[in-house]
Amino acid sequence: MHLIVAAAINGKFEVWKTCSSVLSPIDDAKPTLMGFTSQLYQHVANKLHATELPVNQTMLVGLRILELAGQSCTCVDRPYSAVLVHGGPFVEFDDALLAELTQSVTVFGAALDRLLLACADTSLTTREFMRTFREFRTTAHQLRKDYLQTVGEIDFRKRKETAGFGYGISFTPSGTLIAGIRDPATGKINLEIKEDQKTVKEMVRRSLEVHHGLMKKKG
Repeated sequence: MHLIVAAAINGKFEVWKTCSSVLSPIDDAKPTLMGFTSQLYQHVANKLHATELPVNQTMLVGLRILELAGQSCTCVDRPYSAVLVHGGPFVEFDDALLAELTQSVTVFGAALDRLLLACADTSLTTREFMRTFREFRTTAHQLRKDYLQTVGEIDFRKRKETAGFGYGISFTPSGTLIAGIRDPATGKINLEIKEDQKTVKEMVRRSLEVHHGLMKKKG
């Protein structure tokens, strides 16, 4: 059995893996797989993580590999677990968030596979190929909005529970507007999450103006 050991102090962190009762440092320059592995899984990890990735995408690489392992062996299955190790407090991701991220990477992966075949299929007419491409673009755009709404709600609730800390990383893009809308029938507050950089920038600008005005009055 192999274990992962991590420690953080003064904004820095290190991660090791056990190897014959000895701690061996994990090289953060390349993906490291532990447990039930095969060359296939390592190949996928190297391919998707060929260059340095942001934390969010690194998580998605891990989930993609876990899904592949779950489909090709009996030793891996959902629910998965994930922990973010960085210079601050370690963060464990809950099942609801991981389930949504796993579903999104699986659905988009299947859609991209179909698009890949259409791109390489020279027997398709240009009209047929463009129809396939437009269908992919429309579907991907709608799915991304749906996942942004769902994941954004989970992220918002986590930030509310942890005084703004959340999961230690953001799962919504900059310029995301989160609005609470009361359902007149039930009285329940529903969140609407959407990208609206123009409105967010204007809100920040007005907030800064008010802040500067208050500072001048105090001065």
